[in-house]
This record gives sequence, structure tokens and C-alpha cells, in this order.
Amino acid sequence: MPSHALRLEVEHAAADALSDALLDAGAESVSIDALGSPRAMLSALFAEAADPAKALACALRRCGQPPHIAYTVDALQDKDWVRSSQAQFAPLRLGRLWIGATWHEPPAGAVQVVRIDPGLAFGTGSHPTTRLVLEFLDSTMRGGERVLDYGCGSGILAIAAAKLGAGRVDAVDVDHTAIGVTRENARANAVAVSPCLPETLAPGR
Repeated sequence: MPSHALRLEVEHAAADALSDALLDAGAESVSIDALGSPRAMLSALFAEAADPAKALACALRRCGQPPHIAYTVDALQDKDWVRSSQAQFAPLRLGRLWIGATWHEPPAGAVQVVRIDPGLAFGTGSHPTTRLVLEFLDSTMRGGERVLDYGCGSGILAIAAAKLGAGRVDAVDVDHTAIGVTRENARANAVAVSPCLPETLAPGR
């Protein structure tokens, strides 16, 4: 089904809040590309029947941002969105971890390979916060740890922890879709991860 892609540049400090506001205003997904740029680029995907301009106006009001901001809206076919996602997703090497999609070939000597395809849940390793946690896991984990990935999205952090030798990994998200995506990604990476909703997480430290 055709959809709309809304794109705009904002200050880094406003990116997260505006991203959340766009989701509340009806965006199906929002990505933030801030690497190597003085300003953050927001890309929001809307269904065919949605009004991206109206949603942006509502989001800007909610965040206290100026009402007049430059943006573009492009029609997007499903096959174009998939191709665009694949073209923009580059493999990532962080210490012992190599993270890439199923169509990427890991380099010789990659110690722990994590396969994550762009999809319905957040997390491919490209966002700065995700990279920061991946670097922390690589530098900290020695094996046998118990890990809780709270807000797991695609499960990338949970899977990386399992690849680095965690003894047990629980993955939690409020989004049912994310739980299913994490379960499938863990299976594809041949690691043991236990995804669940917050209310069904077993008590423990």
C-alpha cells in the first residue's frame, strides 16, 4: 500500500521529543539520522490516508517548536521503502561485534555476527544511543551475566548480549510487534533470548 514519507531537519536537542510527538500524531514510524551532521534528520512514515502536514503541525505545537519549519513529503511505494531501507543500512563493526543485514557479507575475522534486517521494530545499530550501548556491552561483558533489555525493539541489544556470552537474557517491550520481532531475530541468530511484555516479566534482579 502506498504511504507518505515526511522529512525535516531539526536541532539535535529537539529530535527525540519531536519524534515521540509525531508518533502520537499518527506516524507509523520515525527514524532519526544524526550521524556526522550538525542537525538531526527526522524521517516519518505515514499511511496513505494520513495528513503528514497536519500531523507535523500538531507535533510542533506539542513540543513548543516554531510552527513554520521546512519539510518535504514524498509518496512512497512499499517496494521503494524496502529498497531505500536496504540501501541506507550499512554494516557496523564494534569491537567483537559485527552487525549487518542478511544481504551483507561479514568480513573475515568477525568474532560475533549479529544479523538484523530493517523492519517493523526499532533497532539496527545505526542510532547513536544504540551504538553507545553496544560499545558498553562489548567492553563490559565477560560471559555468564544476566541481562535485561528493557524496551527491546528489534532485540538487537539482547541478541548482542547473548552473542557476547550472557548466561540469561530477558527482553521487554510494551509493543506486541516488538516482542514478536525480537523472538524471530533471536531465532535467526541462534541465541536464547526470552522476550515478554513488562507485566509478564518474572521477578528477579
